[in-house]
Amino acid sequence: MMNKLDLHIGVSKSYALFLLLLHVSCLYALWLANLPLWARLMLALLVGWSMIRAIRKALLSPRAIQHVQANADQWQLTLANNNVFEATLVGEVLVWSWLIVARFRHHNNYYSLVLLPDNCSPQAHRLSRVYFSYYVGPATEAIRPPDNSP
Repeated sequence: MMNKLDLHIGVSKSYALFLLLLHVSCLYALWLANLPLWARLMLALLVGWSMIRAIRKALLSPRAIQHVQANADQWQLTLANNNVFEATLVGEVLVWSWLIVARFRHHNNYYSLVLLPDNCSPQAHRLSRVYFSYYVGPATEAIRPPDNSP
């Protein structure tokens, strides 16, 4: 039985679209609000700044995880700035059919993995769902079948 994971992660266009729609809906709510024009303009500038910052962080962050390798209890992460290091999986992992969320720790730094179907190939996404559901149980206790390989 194989309990390894080798996952290459790309940029999620659906996540960027979600951020864009969220901020645009806030701008629309401000437009409908019963506020003075100067207050709406200042709040619109703040929402616009937040939108640009959130989308840049989602797409261009040097701390974004681009590659995950797992073998038993060992996790190796590669970031966008090409830093490679061993990390510890902390907390529980959320696994849904279309979303996987995991949190890793390296020394005092925390890194979040948000995996949507357009971050990787469909086969890699299915494999990730199975790996995180089967090999990583509640509270990061690994569940492994006996290894019968020679």
